[in-house]
Amino acid sequence: FAFSGCSSLTSINIPDGVTSIGDGAFCGCSSLTSVDLPDNLKSIGDYAFYGCNLLTNIELPEGITTIGSGAFNSCSALVSVIIPESVTTLDKRVFEECSNLKAILIPKSITTISWGVFYDSDNVAEVYYTGTEEQWAAITIENYNDCLKTAKIHYNADHIHTYTSVYTAATCTKSEYYTYTCECGYSYIKESGTPNGHTPTNSGVVTKEPTCTTEGEKTFTCEVCGEAYTET
Repeated sequence: FAFSGCSSLTSINIPDGVTSIGDGAFCGCSSLTSVDLPDNLKSIGDYAFYGCNLLTNIELPEGITTIGSGAFNSCSALVSVIIPESVTTLDKRVFEECSNLKAILIPKSITTISWGVFYDSDNVAEVYYTGTEEQWAAITIENYNDCLKTAKIHYNADHIHTYTSVYTAATCTKSEYYTYTCECGYSYIKESGTPNGHTPTNSGVVTKEPTCTTEGEKTFTCEVCGEAYTET
């Protein structure tokens, strides 16, 4: 609890001599936006950064072995996190209530994701896993990690995708959509809304008369796209 409750502390650079951050060391540092962790760091204690809700990024050094329970609980500004290969267990509630956490890289060294690691962190949409699908299936995932059931799992991943987006407007027949592309070449499309629909130039030309048991047809021409289309 060395700096617990220092609500005006905005940043800190921890020197290489530090190998352990104790329990609650920065708990409640509500103005903390950045932390420079040392390369020699081996462990982060329970609830060390609890409630640091302006902390947008945390770079965990290679070689860290222990991330304590609730270490980043309620760090609601965190968007993405990379877990180093040296970590084997994600302890309870590490990223609980990280409401803006959208992507996380999990190494194949992980054997257990404990109770509630991602509890109430429902916006986690993408998990980047350095191992295979079979290795992922072998991980013990305890209760209250529901977002892992709906997130897209990228297997054999070596980085978190960083996207640029391109907007394409709706047409008569297609919904508007965004194309998201990472610099590595991976891309996906996300649609929204509905197509605009055709705007006919006239009342249509009957091409098939209806009967008592079958529908008739009219052919129209759209004044926007010029396409001929048929309606019953």
